[in-house]
Amino acid sequence: MIHPITVNVDAYLLRCAHRRALTEDTSVNALLQRFIAEYATGDVIHRRATLGTAGQPPASTTRKANVMAATELAPAV
Repeated sequence: MIHPITVNVDAYLLRCAHRRALTEDTSVNALLQRFIAEYATGDVIHRRATLGTAGQPPASTTRKANVMAATELAPAV
């Protein structure tokens, strides 16, 4: 059974994710489903790719780093 969820995501990051997903012939929804499945099952490869040596996400994957990167990439208004 599939359950709907609500996730708050920075608007610019979501637009970027949608664009990238289109180029990879997938969807953000499919990417999130795959991430949650890998996370929930403790996929070793996934964990090694996303966790640093101390068991914490590398700085580049933190929310603050993602928002800062999105701000730097955001088109000038």
